[in-house]
Amino acid sequence: MKRSGKKRILLLGVLLVFGIIFGQSDVDQIERTMEIKIPTIVETNEAASYENINKLLYEASFRLLKTNSVDVETNFGDWDVVDYYSQATKTYENDRVMSLKMDQYLYTYRSAHGAHLFLGFVFDLKTGQELMLNDLFQFNPDFISTVNRIMNEQIEEKVIPIFDFTAFQGLKDDSEFYLKEENLVVVFQEYAYTPYSYGPLIFHIPLSELKGFLNPHFL
Repeated sequence: MKRSGKKRILLLGVLLVFGIIFGQSDVDQIERTMEIKIPTIVETNEAASYENINKLLYEASFRLLKTNSVDVETNFGDWDVVDYYSQATKTYENDRVMSLKMDQYLYTYRSAHGAHLFLGFVFDLKTGQELMLNDLFQFNPDFISTVNRIMNEQIEEKVIPIFDFTAFQGLKDDSEFYLKEENLVVVFQEYAYTPYSYGPLIFHIPLSELKGFLNPHFL
């Protein structure tokens, strides 16, 4: 009986060692999700301008993803992006311009939270070129002063939590923007002036307040 007991103890020890060496390791299984949604602009005559718009929107859909340093195609195993979403939505159109907004979200493995990027586009439907603020408006000191006044009024009215350590700088020629209904929408990314919990700082500036600055060629 004693010898049999020793064998059982020895066998148990071997199994424990085997389990430590060959057992399940502490490796996580990660499911990655990528979803890209963009409208495709089509026309019966296959205008080159629409092809250019589609190309620009497609390339912009990966802008936030490209902030990740790993090349997905050559080193996919080291890619730490778990979730990536990008969606473009048309917000305005007339016979000369089309505007869209694009919302992007990226979450990397074991991060405290994801990151967002909010983009705006206004395209010339005849040329397919992306338009800037100075294409659509008379981008002069009076225009900037008018927009900044409206934005500061909205900050005060809505009690928007602007960081104490940075003053709101207002509109710049490269500010993110798009058109929506009868508004110029100006976007400042999360953390630019507001905490993550608040999200991006977004202003709707009525075009009726900017009548004297509109470019009649487009608006």
